[in-house]
Amino acid sequence: MELHVWAAFFTVNLVASLVPGPGAVAAMHAGLAHGPGGAWRLVLGLQLALLLQLSLVAMGAGALLDSSEAAFRLLRWGGAAYLVWLGIVQIRTAWRRQSGGPELTGTGWRQGELVWRGVLVNLSNPKAILFMAALVPQFIDPGRPLAWQYGAIALTVCTTDALVMGAYGLLAARLRPWLESPELARGRDFLFGALFVLFGLALLGLERAP
Repeated sequence: MELHVWAAFFTVNLVASLVPGPGAVAAMHAGLAHGPGGAWRLVLGLQLALLLQLSLVAMGAGALLDSSEAAFRLLRWGGAAYLVWLGIVQIRTAWRRQSGGPELTGTGWRQGELVWRGVLVNLSNPKAILFMAALVPQFIDPGRPLAWQYGAIALTVCTTDALVMGAYGLLAARLRPWLESPELARGRDFLFGALFVLFGLALLGLERAP
């Protein structure tokens, strides 16, 4: 991959990573719940999902998803359901705090499940695969070894996304000492719950590009 081609891909990918989405919200959520270590565990899960999505694109599954309305609809509804479910769990956590339920710590996500949460959050959005399926082939030279090119793209995507999502998570972790009062904890849980629900509902409203 030529340097100017890589630079163009890096720029597009960086801009896409900086736009806040479910991954950024999840990273901040983990940072507030478990500090920097929790944020990085969540980010690791996000990157594992990205690698899987890139692998699917390399194998042609992205084009298959783009051409199959039924497959796209199934993934869209499944991803939306998962995000809405995450939101409802957080809203219930906030409600338990407000109603004097059992004492809760963090934001309801266990330390050991953060990697898996990150994987599911990124996999919940079929638009990510379609985006990669539309973007990545434009930077691939079929006359050169594909393995090296896809390897460079995977390294660029995961490194860029990990740094951006990590920054979101670390920022939230830095704010953690100021957000630990019961009142702020309730508001925090309601906010994250509402954001996940909104992302899920927004996913239902998305349609494939013609």
